Amino acid sequence: MKVFSQLKKNLKQDFSALKTIKIALLGDTATQFLNQALRGTGYDRGYNLDIWEADFNQVEGQVFDPSSELYEFAPDVVVFFLSQS
Repeated sequence: MKVFSQLKKNLKQDFSALKTIKIALLGDTATQFLNQALRGTGYDRGYNLDIWEADFNQVEGQVFDPSSELYEFAPDVVVFFLSQS
């Protein structure tokens, strides 16, 4: 298992030859570090993760509006990063 700093180093690599997977990342808390960790892990696994991040705390607005940026992005995978409340 790699630590965050190791995964972050992967972000400097050339992703162009890797298979691209589109991921939408929505959360009710900051998702920037998760985005970086996912992309770094994707590189290790042979994937170029094209990640779109919703604005902070915009989960419901993006999910329930068919004209939102989420639907425009047309992701292969949607990740919800929600805190427990």
